[in-house]
Amino acid sequence: MTGSESHSLENAHRAVRHDRYHAPALDKGLDILELLAGQADGLSRTEMSTALGRNPSEIYRMVERLVSRGYVHRASGGDRYHLSSKIYRLAMQHPALRDILDTLYPEMTNFVRAVSQSAFLGVFHDGQVRVVATYEPPDRLTITPRVGAELGVIDTAPGLALLAFQGVQARIAMLRATQRATLDEGGLAEIPHGQLDAICRMGYARISSLSFSGLENMSFPLLDRAGNAIAVITCPFLEAGTPVDRPSADAVCVHLLAISHAISNRVMR
Repeated sequence: MTGSESHSLENAHRAVRHDRYHAPALDKGLDILELLAGQADGLSRTEMSTALGRNPSEIYRMVERLVSRGYVHRASGGDRYHLSSKIYRLAMQHPALRDILDTLYPEMTNFVRAVSQSAFLGVFHDGQVRVVATYEPPDRLTITPRVGAELGVIDTAPGLALLAFQGVQARIAMLRATQRATLDEGGLAEIPHGQLDAICRMGYARISSLSFSGLENMSFPLLDRAGNAIAVITCPFLEAGTPVDRPSADAVCVHLLAISHAISNRVMR
């Protein structure tokens, strides 16, 4: 047997081993999810059938199952389907988030004591930013959302920081989930792309609160290996009442930026 014949035989055996546990229904569902992930405007069942080379009845049954399980969203009043944010939400349940909470606790405890400001950790969940942990200084009253509170995405610093540090498809899925959460069916929520670009360049979002005078929200993403935000640290910086010997807002930004980089490198890399 020649070397080339041996190599071909080895490839054939590898292909047989690879297909030994072939699961047509699972493959079909994954094909649909992967196809929709690359379509910002969604697809109809006919378009999916054509693109995948499958029988329309096959596509109909599988798409309806994916809709019922929440992985695919049917556009209101139409026959177009979009990838939902459920896969993204499942990723948020990954043990890495628990590792972040454990690793972040001592860092944030020291931070709030040093700067006399509060902070909280948020993740994207069902079209909103869900607060999953809070950190309070012992020496003053602060304005901090409670654990479990849900914040807007397109009108808050943590929401914009989470959006800014995402790939295109993940950002679209997040915006669609946000649209449904706010009962706005008039189209995708409008985000000034220049604002997201500026946040990416700066490395964090810094926005004055619309609800509390003198409060500035500063949000710093925790990034995975691909550079996508899986969580965000936010400091609601309140100037009034801050001891004169404590760091300024600019100094707090530098401090939190260093913490966010360190946690991302330590836990996510």
